Amino acid sequence: MSLLQDISPAGGIWNAPYQTLDTVNTLFGAPSLSFNGVDRFWSQGSNRVEHQLHSGDFVIDGFARFEGLGPGYGLAAILGKAASGNQSYYLAVSGDGSLIFYFSTNGSGGGLIGVAGAAPVGSFYHFEVGRAGNTFYLFINGVLKGTTNYSGSFFNSGEPLNIGRINVGSYEFYFKGQLRELRIKKGVAPHTAGFAPPTAPPAAGAADPTFANTVLFTRGDALLINSSTKALGAFKGAGTPMPTAAPKATRGPRHARDTYHGGRGIIIGTVYTKGTPNTPVQRRVRLMRDRDSVVIRETWSNPATGAYAFPLIDENQKYTVIALDHTNDKRAAIADNLTPDLMP
Repeated sequence: MSLLQDISPAGGIWNAPYQTLDTVNTLFGAPSLSFNGVDRFWSQGSNRVEHQLHSGDFVIDGFARFEGLGPGYGLAAILGKAASGNQSYYLAVSGDGSLIFYFSTNGSGGGLIGVAGAAPVGSFYHFEVGRAGNTFYLFINGVLKGTTNYSGSFFNSGEPLNIGRINVGSYEFYFKGQLRELRIKKGVAPHTAGFAPPTAPPAAGAADPTFANTVLFTRGDALLINSSTKALGAFKGAGTPMPTAAPKATRGPRHARDTYHGGRGIIIGTVYTKGTPNTPVQRRVRLMRDRDSVVIRETWSNPATGAYAFPLIDENQKYTVIALDHTNDKRAAIADNLTPDLMP
């Protein structure tokens, strides 16, 4: 299970099975969240008041790169609070690439009202959807694509907000593609006319006068850790920094004597700080066994390449890799539920 830290004032941890970062389809020089259209999604697992948008103004915006529908699906869900008979709202992409925002007046599919607009397929685009008074607006790359009117509150679902997945009509709809810079602002109205889409990551904190109203903000701004089997971004506020520790030369593990933890497995990866471009860094990297949290190995990533490796470990175990910033400037980055590759 991967973890994503919500860096908005609402805070909280998002869980994701088998989630990865995409370092090929990047945006603003940084990796994007990757979804396979089959089983990858994020969820906080609870119905939080910050995600309840049934009454009043709100804005949902971000960047999406849609690759197509998953097998047998008619929709690809970017996010939503929706389950069969308990639907509040969701944002999804149809097979032709159209972006659709649906909200339900009564919790069922029969009460859905939507606003839609054509969007690119295979390339990143900026989207914004929201409500100002009684009008719902949908923009693609700053161009107004559609509006619809509705007065009063729509249905307030008890479902948690999911990213990359919804479950409606007894079907699960997963997003296939990449997402970046997702935000939800409650109590803030959207644009009502065309605008210039962002050309850089949105501001956070004092630089954004509406940041206090932001309830979801997935921009990465700390260490990123990549393993041979999984990648995960560490996000602002994701835990307490470790005490300062000076880098030191480390001796390689004595593999011939590792009768308790040895094997034919290997976990390799890279540690770098996020930027344009990303910068490899030397950081302390710790390997823990998932079943009992025993520290199995510890090493330092290469100062020139950021690479690290844990060779000759038990291939039958699951592991957690933690990259620790001894300078106390960045938060720790964690990737768990890792399965080693087999060494040649």
